[in-house]
Amino acid sequence: MKAIFQHKGPNRKNMKIYVPKDNASDAEAQEHAGNLARNLWTPPDAFRLLTALMSHAIWLILAPIAAVLLTFLYIQISNPTYEIGTQIMVRFGQELAAPATVSTQMDQQVIPISKRLEDTTAEVQIMKDPLLIRQVAEELGEDFFYATPEPVTWLQKIKHSVSQFVRNTKESIRNAMVKIGVLPKLSKMDRVILFLQSSLSVEHVTRSDVIEVKLDYPDPDLGEEILRRFIAKYFEKRERIYRNDLIPEFFSEELAPLKAELKRAEDDYSEAQNRLKAWSVEDQRRLRVQRREELSQDLETTLSTLTVAKERLNRIERALAQLQEFVPSSLSLHSNPIREELELKLIELELQLGFDKRKFGDKSQQVLGLEKKIEELRAYIADQPQLTQNEDVKKTNPLREAFLKQKLDTELLISTSEVHSQTLRSELARLDKELSDIDQAGLLLVRKLREVQRLRRKYERYQKGLDEARITDAISKASISNVVVIAEPKGGIAPVKPRVTRLLAVAILFSLALASGLILLIDSLRPKIRTNRDIADYVEDGVIVRAIAERGRT
Repeated sequence: MKAIFQHKGPNRKNMKIYVPKDNASDAEAQEHAGNLARNLWTPPDAFRLLTALMSHAIWLILAPIAAVLLTFLYIQISNPTYEIGTQIMVRFGQELAAPATVSTQMDQQVIPISKRLEDTTAEVQIMKDPLLIRQVAEELGEDFFYATPEPVTWLQKIKHSVSQFVRNTKESIRNAMVKIGVLPKLSKMDRVILFLQSSLSVEHVTRSDVIEVKLDYPDPDLGEEILRRFIAKYFEKRERIYRNDLIPEFFSEELAPLKAELKRAEDDYSEAQNRLKAWSVEDQRRLRVQRREELSQDLETTLSTLTVAKERLNRIERALAQLQEFVPSSLSLHSNPIREELELKLIELELQLGFDKRKFGDKSQQVLGLEKKIEELRAYIADQPQLTQNEDVKKTNPLREAFLKQKLDTELLISTSEVHSQTLRSELARLDKELSDIDQAGLLLVRKLREVQRLRRKYERYQKGLDEARITDAISKASISNVVVIAEPKGGIAPVKPRVTRLLAVAILFSLALASGLILLIDSLRPKIRTNRDIADYVEDGVIVRAIAERGRT
């Protein structure tokens, strides 16, 4: 007969132990041993798990409370993230469309330009250029991103200290990972650029011409400034893509040296004009040519007079050679006829001198020659006696005296004419030199004037080209202004990260799951009967036992 004992194992599961009597047969013992090998322990069911959890309900209550407290602490010390967004509308086809007045001016219908989806996609790709983010970050500088306000309240001080500790810890960990080669070595600006690139999103709104740009940033005001700079850089890049500003740059670069060259040419021309005094080259040359003609005519007249005087002097000398010095005469006293004639000649020369002074001036060559001639005549008259005595035998030949007088006059005329001709030749040489200098200066001035006029025409052409290029550039700029910002960058009122409700829900669920897992893990680590050997440990030696689960058995 079998004896059945009830035993409650460590897993709190009722067990039935069959102990055969001493008079049981061996076959029955072997049968019980086989059944024991086949009927091993099975895991607890859901009811037993729920029972284990309910026995530790206090932990299931404390875990969510701790999670909520830790979540609020994390929210207080962490930096929230705000979403800053802007919207841009693309109006393609405007840069290719005809002006609105074409139909009225030409009496023709204007065909509208069709738009393509690829146009908006191209604008999205322009916005996704990493260089725009880099330019914005470098323009704002490191202080814009890493500067933090001074904490005032105790909560701000705690938050600042914790944030500083977390930042230093992250920096130390990163430096260590950089040294071992796990992470690349990046500067602060590079990390800012990577953060902005990961936080910025550019998306085309489906079935519309609107491009939506969003930026996740801890400070909404600073985020708005970053997004405004980004939009400005995008417009600059788009303008460089669609506009050709090489022509205005060419004219601007060429006008500066051309203006300097024109200024130097005008200064050289002014300096050459100043060297010619107040009169122009033509006026000075005309006056000097007239003066040269007068001097040439005067020199020709003087040379003719000198030639005639020399011929006359030769004839007088030949006549004097044939005349006698004395002729018979009676003795008497009478006035010297030669002196009288010389005095008459002196009076004529003085009258001629007054006339020449009024005509040519006091310092003219004619006046100077007459004055010298008058002085010589006065000296000669002073040597002549006032009275002469006639002799009965001989007297001076009056004809010879007349020829002598004419000879003296002719010699004086020759001397005066030679001096005058020499003076005229010197003045003619001086005038020729002045005329040569004036001609050279005139040629130089004409060349300088032509150079100034050439540079002025070139400068005017370049200035006109620059004005036309600016007008064309302005028209081009107006024609490609088909992208408008329909929503200025604006930060959200509530932070998008962390989301308090979602974070609390996740924390509560995670804490409950963690607490339940720990409870079940601890319960599973308690001692349990899993094998026949474990059952034998609870009974005496020589007893054959078998564990039978209560469920499914009677």
